[in-house]
Amino acid sequence: MYDRSLVTTEVAAPYSLAPAEAARILESLRRNGVAALRGFIPAQDAAQLHDTAETATTPGFIYGESNKLSIKTAMSEGTRDFSHPFLVSATAARIVTTGALLDLVEKFLGDRPIIHHGLLQRSLPLEDPILDWHIDCGSNKSLNGIAKFPDVRLRSILYLSDVESGGLGYILDSASEALPVFMPLHEGELFPSDKVPTDPERQVAMNERAGTLILFNTHGLHRPEVPKKERLVMNVWFARRDFSARLPAVMFSLSNVPAANRDRLYVFDNERGPETIHAPKPVSSPSVIRRLIRRVAG
Repeated sequence: MYDRSLVTTEVAAPYSLAPAEAARILESLRRNGVAALRGFIPAQDAAQLHDTAETATTPGFIYGESNKLSIKTAMSEGTRDFSHPFLVSATAARIVTTGALLDLVEKFLGDRPIIHHGLLQRSLPLEDPILDWHIDCGSNKSLNGIAKFPDVRLRSILYLSDVESGGLGYILDSASEALPVFMPLHEGELFPSDKVPTDPERQVAMNERAGTLILFNTHGLHRPEVPKKERLVMNVWFARRDFSARLPAVMFSLSNVPAANRDRLYVFDNERGPETIHAPKPVSSPSVIRRLIRRVAG
């Protein structure tokens, strides 16, 4: 049975959880499917990550020139995404290797967690929603196509800007109802409106200040509410080690991980069924005639 009063927890000390705080958050995740942690990330760290996310989600941004990489910002309707936060931000790497958070995630998932994937995301102001109620059951499409996977996942959203509108919308205690309805739907088919719980007490809009960390069961019905101004967040999906889909490796910089957190590097041990390496097709050399034509034309 859901309990709205449990959804928000005021955390006393950054990057740590007192036993009573951890118990309250875990109870909210189990009963409601969602929890908001205020104060878990200190303001200066949220501000630093905000600046990194703002740069990394700017159209035209490319990371990795020094290593001969070319990681670009991905653009879609309403969002700008950068998929490798742990390469560009020490704060991002510190957050996902923090013991208090990973211990909590482990208790919810029932297994030591791995990162399914993460991204820095800029949401643009909109007039109409681009997503309605849904659950997260897909995985990396390059490796898995459009297949759905029933594996439980816990997602975190760290607000990097104050969110007065356009925060996470969530229907409390909806995971057990939503999963069997959503799994048989065809690709692109919307969640049936007559299966969405209508009790207004079960619907919450998570509009919170910068630095708030939201955790939620991805099998619960959720959607982004319509943002009236730009919003910056960091999304991370956590899964169990026996996650059944194929996953690409999560890229990170070891120098971004605090020395005190390196016993938690297991969270990056996520690769499952890696992409097959193929030799490139041979490039045919220009014919003698083409070379002569170019020489004469030049």
